Amino acid sequence: MMKQFALIIFLVALKLNLSASDCPKSWLQYENRCYLISHNGRTLQSAFEYCKLLGAQLAVFRSLGEQEFLASKLQEKASYWIGGLQVTRGRMSYVWLDLTSINYHWNWFPGKPNYYETPCSGISMGKGYFSDDTCPTARGFICQKLDRNESLLFAEFPSTLADYFGRKMVEDEHFKSEIIQFFKSYQNKTQSGKRC
Repeated sequence: MMKQFALIIFLVALKLNLSASDCPKSWLQYENRCYLISHNGRTLQSAFEYCKLLGAQLAVFRSLGEQEFLASKLQEKASYWIGGLQVTRGRMSYVWLDLTSINYHWNWFPGKPNYYETPCSGISMGKGYFSDDTCPTARGFICQKLDRNESLLFAEFPSTLADYFGRKMVEDEHFKSEIIQFFKSYQNKTQSGKRC
């Protein structure tokens, strides 16, 4: 009787633990994140929109383990869009769509990146490598379910972060004044630091 009671308590505790991070059917779970890998080819913008419809974003990685887990689930010789965003055209500088740093070694496919000077490029991954591609290229893609406290920062996939800020400043006077104020404040802080 005591063993059965302990087993019931264990199963209930296990169910409560899993329910906090259960993934929808056909999604993969890694730690507390849920991922959907689609092998259907879409452009970067179309993949971004599809993930958004599912309450998700293109995948961003927090660890090498997370990246390796997903790479192990991919088809051989295929590339999948992920949530890497080019900071500015002409530079090999990328951040994640949630504006966090990409802070570990990228294993680029030989000869890549090479599209960073095009009007729009994004990051794709395959088994063990990363690549850059032009946004109209059809690729598979990886969606990452957003947590309850997360939201998308962009309504559509921006060609570069700099282009997004430039366009937003033209369209939104309040945003423009906030950005200008931020840069003035930043400049004052850096200049006052040099005086000491």
